[in-house]
Amino acid sequence: MTPAARSAAALGAVMLASAAPAAAQEDDGLDIHPLLGVAGGVMYNVERNRNFESEQRDEAVTVAISRVGVTGTIGHGVSFKVEYERSLGNENGSGVWEGTAGWGALEQWVRYERAGFRADAGVVFDEATAVFGSAHAGGLFYRDRYTRNIGLWGGAFFGQGVIVKYAPAPGLTLGVSYAAANPLAHTNSFLIDGTSGGSTRFYAASLLNSSFGQPSAAVHFQTVMGSARYEAGGLTAQASGAWLEGDAKTNSDEDRLLTGWIARAGARYEVGRVRAFANATYMWNRAQDRALSSAYADYQNDVLFGGAGVDVAIARAFGAGAWWAGTQRQLDDAMDPRYREQWLNVGATYAPHRQFYVQLRVGYFRQDIDNTAASVGQQQELAGFATSTLQL
Repeated sequence: MTPAARSAAALGAVMLASAAPAAAQEDDGLDIHPLLGVAGGVMYNVERNRNFESEQRDEAVTVAISRVGVTGTIGHGVSFKVEYERSLGNENGSGVWEGTAGWGALEQWVRYERAGFRADAGVVFDEATAVFGSAHAGGLFYRDRYTRNIGLWGGAFFGQGVIVKYAPAPGLTLGVSYAAANPLAHTNSFLIDGTSGGSTRFYAASLLNSSFGQPSAAVHFQTVMGSARYEAGGLTAQASGAWLEGDAKTNSDEDRLLTGWIARAGARYEVGRVRAFANATYMWNRAQDRALSSAYADYQNDVLFGGAGVDVAIARAFGAGAWWAGTQRQLDDAMDPRYREQWLNVGATYAPHRQFYVQLRVGYFRQDIDNTAASVGQQQELAGFATSTLQL
């Protein structure tokens, strides 16, 4: 071996040795399990009045979505999860072109637990902020347009960040979460509303300017959320509150930070063959001027969200459920219209196997836009789904 090679080998050994600190205890072994989810079927659009003016023809669309990943433990108290999703696309087809696919990162975390405490870091999800929904509406993993936005407006915390949890008593879990990133990195981008450059909603501001297909880094959010969850018997109750801060122009210190807060609560109760659930969220934040100039008007944005539903286990392998959710939002600017949106899902599921089920569902969406002067427009969508789902 030449002197240069010996030097490089020695440097590599030092780098490798420095990469892993001395362990406090020996590993108890690696226990790893695969994660797999595959769903597909047919979506039939009965009515798609999406332009507020003209109706579109009915159309049938074949849809597909899949998830792959791993989860496991290493020794005592250390666990991890890495999961990816092949996107559902725009629901006008498979969302791919000649076999290509859009992939996204789901939960990607490492966790340490000890003495009632738990800490997660990575792409994390606070289960105490989950929006309770119908089990008979998730045939496409709640990623179609009749289910996904319910979770976004409902205030769920899912994204790049850290979570610390503590269980002070049986059934009770308290938590604190923090995330700070470009809004596309986590779902809370939906929760700071307003306008950005005309009629574009603020949460889409990072898409206005892109370089080589990448979203603009000139928008930045911070979220701090506290949560509590209690489980006993058939009851699950949870509440959370969050502080938000949005910066629409990180390349300038002259603009005003958009601050806000969220308060949300949810409950689910199961007795016999019936499971009922409800959610409520209130969001408030300061909003920016339409002109996106260096001066920001003192607008305030209010969003009220609510939803409820019920699932019934009709037979051993068959059940049905209904789920309604709605939101109302408006800036306190007299020129800004009021947005009212509603979603309704009614579905039935047959599960011949614990990891496999077939689902029929009807989804309905309606949006009304009006102001103090007159109605501006209305949008309605109605679709039927027939899907089969495998989830391990």
